[in-house]
Amino acid sequence: MSLFLVLSAPLWLMLVISFYPMPGRGWRSIVIPFLGGTAAGIAAVALTLSLLTRIPFGKGTGQIFFWAWIRGPGWAFLPLSALLIFLFKKRPTSYSRIREISCWYAGVSFIYVLWLALSPEPGFNAYRVLFLPFVWMAASGGTAWLMDRGLRLDRGLSWLLLAVSVLFASFVTFAPVLYALGMEYWAWITTLLLTVFFGFLIFLDSRGRLG
Repeated sequence: MSLFLVLSAPLWLMLVISFYPMPGRGWRSIVIPFLGGTAAGIAAVALTLSLLTRIPFGKGTGQIFFWAWIRGPGWAFLPLSALLIFLFKKRPTSYSRIREISCWYAGVSFIYVLWLALSPEPGFNAYRVLFLPFVWMAASGGTAWLMDRGLRLDRGLSWLLLAVSVLFASFVTFAPVLYALGMEYWAWITTLLLTVFFGFLIFLDSRGRLG
């Protein structure tokens, strides 16, 4: 029942890859960042498990947000985003890095959704099986697009967009909070719109329509 959850990260990555022509280095330029992302994901999951054993679950809005943040892309993407900005700022380019950035985030996402899928949850759970994949796809797409634009723009606006890219996954965490508070309808709308919107922006970028 969790197959879509497990495959959501690779499927999103394959969609992004299909938008762009094959890079000169072939699949090596895709596999290496993906494996780097899986290593970062394993480290983040290990820290997550250590935190969850110390922090009890609460029903307050702030407690629900923290619980969703530590188990979702908010925490998982935070250290990786800082690392990628540090690495890519040292090697500026004029071309789009969305595909490479997406490979890193897909690796982290795959480890996290695999962990969530293997967690003991008996029966069909719409939140885990159907909703969470779009949370991770929205976070991956939005973070990758914002970071790429920030890396290619002028200094002032560049740092603003890079800061937004670091915080974007935490913003997406509000969707699971809405779901937990009984506003499933708005949670679904927000997550699906973000996924489609940033998927469309990535498509436009691959066609050179955004400059």
